[in-house]
Amino acid sequence: SAFHIPRAVRIFSREGMKVRPYPCAFQVLSSDKKFSWFSLIPSVNAPYLWSIYLKEQVGNLFLTLQKK
Repeated sequence: SAFHIPRAVRIFSREGMKVRPYPCAFQVLSSDKKFSWFSLIPSVNAPYLWSIYLKEQVGNLFLTLQKK
């Protein structure tokens, strides 16, 4: 997925591989979706999305601290 690309590029580049990132599986909102007050209420899916974000940030931190 597109959110993995920055970390993946760093890992493969570090190993000496040429990388051409090609993002896929974007998660975007439809442009025709109108504002609703209900959109301000957190969704049931929010903890799952936060866990994905936090795992990526921990992975990026680990790569920054790791010496090759």
